[in-house]
Amino acid sequence: MLDPASPAAPPVLRVADLTLCTPDGRPLLERVALTLRAGEIVVLTGPSGCGKSTLLRVLAGLGRPGDVAAGTAVTPTGAPVDLAAAPETARFGALVFQSLGLFEDLTVAENLAIVADHDGSDKTATPGSGESAAVAEALLAGLPRDRSPRLLSGGQQQRVAIARTVLSDRPVLLFDEPNAGLDAAAGRDLAGLIARVARETGRGVLIVAHHLEPFLPYAGQVLFMDPASRMLESLPADRAVIEARLLAAAAVGRAATTEDPPPMPTPSLSEESPERPQDPRSVRRRWLWRYLRNYLWSLALCPAALAYMGLAALLVGFVTTWFTIQTMPYRTVLSPLILNDLLSAMGALQFRVMVPLLTAILLASRAGAIVAADMGHRVHASQILAMRNLGVPDRLYLRGAITITVVAAALGFSVVLFGLSALTSERTFNMLLYPDESISRWWEHFFAQLVDEDRWIPRGLGWLLLKMTLSGLVIAGASLRAGLSPKQTGLDINDGISTAVTTALGGVLIVHALVAMVEFGL
Repeated sequence: MLDPASPAAPPVLRVADLTLCTPDGRPLLERVALTLRAGEIVVLTGPSGCGKSTLLRVLAGLGRPGDVAAGTAVTPTGAPVDLAAAPETARFGALVFQSLGLFEDLTVAENLAIVADHDGSDKTATPGSGESAAVAEALLAGLPRDRSPRLLSGGQQQRVAIARTVLSDRPVLLFDEPNAGLDAAAGRDLAGLIARVARETGRGVLIVAHHLEPFLPYAGQVLFMDPASRMLESLPADRAVIEARLLAAAAVGRAATTEDPPPMPTPSLSEESPERPQDPRSVRRRWLWRYLRNYLWSLALCPAALAYMGLAALLVGFVTTWFTIQTMPYRTVLSPLILNDLLSAMGALQFRVMVPLLTAILLASRAGAIVAADMGHRVHASQILAMRNLGVPDRLYLRGAITITVVAAALGFSVVLFGLSALTSERTFNMLLYPDESISRWWEHFFAQLVDEDRWIPRGLGWLLLKMTLSGLVIAGASLRAGLSPKQTGLDINDGISTAVTTALGGVLIVHALVAMVEFGL
């Protein structure tokens, strides 16, 4: 392999005339150029707040509107990309986030498989794909593949994140503070690991780091982001020179006091490449079903969810039957006259009003909190950004799966809970209130307003389906909106949970009130 430090090494990415800006339009870099060569490691440094993380986001295709005022980028095999006009298409680099962004609801093996299925390349035609797979396999040597990454040590998680990134079809590997939180020995090991990956895969590597020493022996370039001149200044790979330059920049007073804010989610996903070694529809069905199973279990089918909803149905059946009949005025006199009508009204009330409303309220409380917490954690841990950077469609697998699950749960629970409520009502009536009555009396009259000999589809079923479908959509929408909002701290996740629950509850109450007004002609 060519020496990556040599001009003879082929470039894998060229950036020209780049003007990088802050969200308020202040320039960070002006008309700079950047070239990364095959197998080369470029170390990027500079004072806090100078825009290093912003540059990584732009090269990863995660740039926000306004991050780039001008600039183009091109790879040897692709057309030039206008970074200002189409930042979401600039997917040149696969990014290893400081928080790693591993998908904790998938196993280690699935973390790699989902990237391999969505990298948009033909493995048999992509140069270096065999080396990438071999490097990824070597990085995972000795690691358990069938457990969640959250059960691994920090160093093992680093290896999984790098292996997953290597499998993506990107000419450049990007690392954001990869040695943050590591001790000196672990930092040196990581630097050697990254150098090996660059050498064996032929990818260009761009590293943003404050602790540079472990990477300097492997650096082909050291670039300093100068906030005063707004240029990329080339420095020798010498720790003393770099530290002196950082101190000089701080003395000028242009350095910001805080690091770049955590990246905000981009508003849209890039389109998937159409060329796939397998049917993209089958890939999406496979992974959509994987996420659907996860959310179906946690939101609807786990024992806690079943007990939570089931107990509520039992309570409705008992309360509506026991207290309605027990508190009926002049019960001894009126019971023989109106009991049949009372039973039929009770059945219609439970089916058309009480059970659907209770189901929606309980689902809004539980599902709203779970979805907002799950999405909030994914945002805070950079998992959403990692999915977008690696070409995994989060809108389909997360938003789509959650919406389908919540709507299905709303519809399914409304039917099941009515069955439990009706059964509880029957037991309360025949065992507690009228043990000497014929058991057939309840069965003959409880469903009288819903079905009869000529009608087996319950009256009001269409309204129930409408209410529960709209309720499910409102719950999913409110929960996703609150959960996917930017999260800087854990407190933001808590705020998102409370916002999701209150918004979802308010939404379902409005839905049921409006539909009831039309349904009953109010």
